[in-house]
Order: sequence, then C-alpha cells, then structure tokens
Amino acid sequence: RQALAEARIEPAFTVEGADPSTLVHAATYQNSVLFTCISEKPAASSMRLQHSESGRTFDLPLSAGRASLLLIGRASGRVLARYPSPWRGLWITAPGP
Repeated sequence: RQALAEARIEPAFTVEGADPSTLVHAATYQNSVLFTCISEKPAASSMRLQHSESGRTFDLPLSAGRASLLLIGRASGRVLARYPSPWRGLWITAPGP
C-alpha cells in the first residue's frame, strides 16, 4: 500500500463488508464499469462498493453462494444494469437523450 501511495496510484474501487469468502472484480471499459461480486458464504450478506472515478457508492446484496452484477456509467456512476434486480430478470435502463 505504501508503494502505491508513493506512486500516486489509487484503487478503482473500495469495498466495505466483504471478507475472504467474497470476490469482487471490476472490468473497466471505455464508458462503463462492470462489477462482478461472488459470494461463497453460506448465508446472505451485503457489501458497500465505492467507485473511485465517479465517487458513487452502491449497496449490493449478495445471496448465499450466488453472484451479483452491477454495470455503471464510468464517469457518471449511473446504474445501467444490475443483476439480480429488484424485479425478476435483468434490469436495463435506456440511455438518456
């Protein structure tokens, strides 16, 4: 961490509430970021993820032994899609004008 701080390299995201049984991976694309969160816990849990570039914070529920996906706009942090959604299936919002 000290070497990263001295090189002025900051993490793309930070996570609160995760432990070694949780994997969080961020795939950064030109205009978006896809967060993949996988839980190996035997019980449901949640985590708080903060995206450094946009400054946005997201609370992600994780079911026991399941995955959660979050696709956001890279600069705005706007949620473009998430799974599981508050409804059934994949929730996608249409791009604004």
